[in-house]
Amino acid sequence: MFKFKKVNESLVSIVDGKMISITEVPDEVFSEKILGDGVAFIVQDRTIVSPCSGELTTVFPGGHAYGITRSDGVEVLIHIGIDTVQLDGKGFYSKVKQGDKVAVGETLVEIDLPFLKTTGLDLSVMLVVLNSNGKEIQFCEYGEVQKGESTIMKIVSK
Repeated sequence: MFKFKKVNESLVSIVDGKMISITEVPDEVFSEKILGDGVAFIVQDRTIVSPCSGELTTVFPGGHAYGITRSDGVEVLIHIGIDTVQLDGKGFYSKVKQGDKVAVGETLVEIDLPFLKTTGLDLSVMLVVLNSNGKEIQFCEYGEVQKGESTIMKIVSK
């Protein structure tokens, strides 16, 4: 009998910083959960990492957003900042490309945080579950988190 490899149910923090409710983000697409439920972060350093192992199904031009699909079909989106697409990649240094396989905690992008702060744009970093593939999302407590280490949510079978 063929057995599927078990997928880790936990998603870890993608940044060092503070995890907040996605409803606090000043963009209705995220705060109203139009794309899906998730969390947001106030970033404190320049490295954004993968919350899970999977395939990079989308890497947006400019490096401000990344879509990852886990082997169980769960899809997540990482979006750095509000309206940062208008920067045309300035301040974003992507370390991956679409189609790459990534491991939990692997660096996706480095950001020039001092430069980005000068733009006046909101620099909230969102992690949204676009497709839970019929699974339940369980959020952990908001507060200080460490990238690649702090469990921020679990996606478990109902």
